[in-house]
Amino acid sequence: MHPDTVPAMPAAPAASSVVGTPGNDAPPLLELRGVTRSYRTGGWFAPRQERQVLRGVDLTVREGGC
Repeated sequence: MHPDTVPAMPAAPAASSVVGTPGNDAPPLLELRGVTRSYRTGGWFAPRQERQVLRGVDLTVREGGC
């Protein structure tokens, strides 16, 4: 496999990932929704391509979580 090839990831479950104490109803300290990140590869002699490394990531951290 070429180093720039990323295998397809299975679809994430509909529920958000919650980090912290189970059943903790405290308001979120940090909440991220639909985060995406990509960067460009290539350069002088290689074709420029965009490589997406995050797609639609959700994260919620509540008090007591890490």
